[in-house]
Parts: sequence; structure tokens; C-alpha cells
Amino acid sequence: MSFHYEDEDDEPLVSNNPSASNTEEEEKEQIQESLISEIENYLKEVMEQNEKVIDISDTPIGNYGAACIAAVLTLCDQLEEIRLSNCGIKDDGAKSLFEELKNTMNVKSVELSNNPITEKSFDSLIGALEKN
Repeated sequence: MSFHYEDEDDEPLVSNNPSASNTEEEEKEQIQESLISEIENYLKEVMEQNEKVIDISDTPIGNYGAACIAAVLTLCDQLEEIRLSNCGIKDDGAKSLFEELKNTMNVKSVELSNNPITEKSFDSLIGALEKN
């Protein structure tokens, strides 16, 4: 099951605020409420249906969306693959994912290409890789 979001209002999904140091709460406020609702519903379905793949690629979920995914990882017993390419996830979002992946032994693949992640999140990645 993959996630596809279509903006019916042709409004930006994420505000154009150039601040690079948004907190998770500030970022949540910037994402359209309808997108947040869709992300939460999609993750609920993934959990309920014991899906093996989370695929939200090409959707601007940012760090808030990454944190939502991180929060449900340990509840998804069958999850093997997470696809989050081109989602606007920065270091804080990546760190959230990597920290939760330490507690999730069944995930075998995480796709994070085309996200503005830097070496700042590498320690968390290394920690997740050492645990798994």
C-alpha cells in the first residue's frame, strides 16, 4: 500500500517559511491539516492491516511526518520496508526514525534519498545499524 496525496485546493502543502530550524511543532503547523490527517490515516491503516511497506515518497511530510512514522514503527510487526524519498525530511526527522529503528528488528530497508539530510544524523544512523 502506498500513500498518494492530491491537494484539492492547489494551495502549497508546506508554507514557504524559509526558516531551517523549525521545531517539530512549528513544522506541523506549516503542513496543511488535510495532509496531516491523510498521513495519520495512512499510518493507522498500515498498522491495522499489518502492511510490510510504508511508502510516502514524493510527499512533503518533513520532520513532523518522519516523527509520526517513527512513533508507529514498534507497532508495525510485519513492516519490512520504509520508502521516504523526496519528502523534505531533515536531520531531526531522520534522527527520530533512526532512534526508533534501534527497537525495530524487522525493518530491512529504509529509502531516504533526495532528502536534505546531513552528517549530523549519522551518529543516530550508526546506532541503528549497530542494533540491527
